[in-house]
Amino acid sequence: GGRVIGPRRRALPELSGGQDSAIVAGSVCVTGHAGRAAFVNYYGDDAEGDERKHAAAAAALHGVELEVVRKPVEPVTVADFERLAPALRPALQGVDPAYDRYAAARLSALGADGLLTGQGGDSVFFQTPDPAVAADRFRREGLRGLDPAYLAAVGRWTRHSAWSVGRLALFGRGRPVAGAQHRWLDDVDDLPPAKQGQLERFVNCQLFWTDCLRARAAPLLNPLLSQPVVEHCLGVPSDRLTSGLRDRGLARTAFASRLPPSIVERRDKGDLSHFYGRVVRDSAPVLAPFLLEGRLVAQGVLDRADLEVDLDPARLLWREGANQPLLAAVLEAWARHWEGRIAGRRA
Repeated sequence: GGRVIGPRRRALPELSGGQDSAIVAGSVCVTGHAGRAAFVNYYGDDAEGDERKHAAAAAALHGVELEVVRKPVEPVTVADFERLAPALRPALQGVDPAYDRYAAARLSALGADGLLTGQGGDSVFFQTPDPAVAADRFRREGLRGLDPAYLAAVGRWTRHSAWSVGRLALFGRGRPVAGAQHRWLDDVDDLPPAKQGQLERFVNCQLFWTDCLRARAAPLLNPLLSQPVVEHCLGVPSDRLTSGLRDRGLARTAFASRLPPSIVERRDKGDLSHFYGRVVRDSAPVLAPFLLEGRLVAQGVLDRADLEVDLDPARLLWREGANQPLLAAVLEAWARHWEGRIAGRRA
C-alpha cells in the first residue's frame, strides 16, 4: 500500500471493513502516507452490507479520520451502461452505477490521483474454503499430510466430512470439464488442485482493471494484485495460506499488527446480494426489456428462460448472484455498441 501510494499527490483508500481493504489501509498508515490519504467506507442499509463498525475500528487503530457514505438503492438506466459501452472490454467495474458516480465525483472533488482498494485479496490470500487444500498438503508432505485431526479440521471449515476430505486428498477431484478456458490455465495439470483453483480465481481478477467512471477520474490502484504480491502468494502452498484452517489465515497472522482484533477474529464477510437484489428489482421495468429482447439472447449467448428466473422479484432478494442481471446489462450494452460500430464500418 505504501509503495503504491508513494508517487501520488492524494489518494482515496476504500476501507470496506473487510480484511483485505484493512490490510491496504493499514499499510498506507504504517508506511507514513496517511497524510495524503482520505479514507472512505460505503455502507448499505441491510446489516450484511453495513460494515461500518469494522471500518471504524481499523481507522481508530491508526488514528485516521473515516468518511462514511450510504450506498443508496437506486434504479439503473440503460444510459448508465451505454456510457461505458465504448470500452475495449466490457466495463464490469461499472456494474454499480450509483456507487461508481459518487466515487468518481469524490475523486474529482479531492483532486485525488489514485483510488486504493483491497480487490484481489480473496484470490491472493486464499479466501475460498476449498477442501482440496488437503490434497495440496498430501502432495507436499506425503502420508504425514493425512493427519486425521487435520482432515477433520478441513472438513469443519469447508463443511465436508473428514472421509470425503481424505478421499479428495488421496485421489484428487478429477479433471475439469473440457471447454474454452483462459490461456493462464494452460499447462496447469502439474499444479496441486487447490492451487489450480486459486489460479482460476486470479483469472477473474482481470475484471478489476476494466473501465468505469472511477477509472476515468483517477487510476485504480489494487496493491494486492501487484506483481510482487501475486508472485509471492502463488508460490506459497495453499494449506499454508490457510494456516489455522481459516480463510486468509496466513495473512491474518502476517498483518495482525495492522488490523484491529474485530477484523482479525471475524469469521463472516460482508454481503451485498440483498442490496443488488433490490437494485435489480427496482430496475426491472428497464432491465427486463433491455435484456430479454437484447442481442445476447437473440444470438444465444444468454438463455432467455434463465434471465427470466434471474429477474423474478420473488427470488432476487434471497439468492446469491443477485447482481447477474446487472452484469448481463453491461455485456448487452457493450455488445450492442460494438455490433453497431462494426456494422457502420461495413456500410
